[in-house]
Amino acid sequence: KFEAFIIVVLILKIIAMGFFSSDYQNNLFMKFIYGFINEIGNKGFSNPYSIFKNEINLFPYPPIMFLIELIGGIISIGVKNIFIKNILFKIPSLIFDLLGLYFLVKMFPNKRKYIGVLYFASPIIFYATYMHGQLDIIPTVFLLGSLYFLINKRNNMIFSIILALALSSKLHILAIIPLLYLYIYKKDGFIEATKSIGTSFLLTILIILPFFDTENNFMKMVIMNKEQKGVTSIFLQYQNNRIYFSILAIMCIYLKAFSLKKINKNLLYSFCGVLFSIFLILVLPMPGWYVWIV
Repeated sequence: KFEAFIIVVLILKIIAMGFFSSDYQNNLFMKFIYGFINEIGNKGFSNPYSIFKNEINLFPYPPIMFLIELIGGIISIGVKNIFIKNILFKIPSLIFDLLGLYFLVKMFPNKRKYIGVLYFASPIIFYATYMHGQLDIIPTVFLLGSLYFLINKRNNMIFSIILALALSSKLHILAIIPLLYLYIYKKDGFIEATKSIGTSFLLTILIILPFFDTENNFMKMVIMNKEQKGVTSIFLQYQNNRIYFSILAIMCIYLKAFSLKKINKNLLYSFCGVLFSIFLILVLPMPGWYVWIV
């Protein structure tokens, strides 16, 4: 039974949430979130990215990811029992995991068995999200939700809003934007494609802009962090010239999509999967990146 299988896996995930953790969660994410909560209690509201200006690797995520993780921080900050504390802090990841299950079942109603086994019970997601404490499930599910409203619901406005939330939670979503633009362009024309993607960019700027500060702490922690620089970590050098393999491969995918007369939904899903695979094959990946391709 699908429902029974989901419940069993859900119980195992909750148990893993309490028993397991990592330095990423304990020394980076928790320190950033709890530091902001304590700062509010002592001095009132302040820009969270300015509090730890000398520790720029603490939380390399845009504001929406911060606000979502803040929920877990608020409900877990006063808890002494480490098992319960871990569970409460990871509640946002569990909610988004279940939301991802919902979107997939809606998108592929005849593939519930495969969704349950290959997605919800995936050992990659189980380890990265619930044992290692990575947050990549959140922007990935936002992207999945945007695809659901674009393709299944044909609601470009909600698509634009959710895509903006995805961009405002992790910047790797930028790599998918040209494919989404080409899909809408070939289906609905230039004006609709420009309006939909332009709306997403505008909303993203409005979300991020209040967190910029005069000392460029947001820029250093989020835009210029070491993860972003990893895209150019593998290259071929000839004299003074460099060929970055990941950028070359991504451009080939864009050109292939551009050359096609029509992109259907299955081809769009395939392009997204191949594109995310580039970040695992031709870049030195972080542990949570494997969640993207699942």
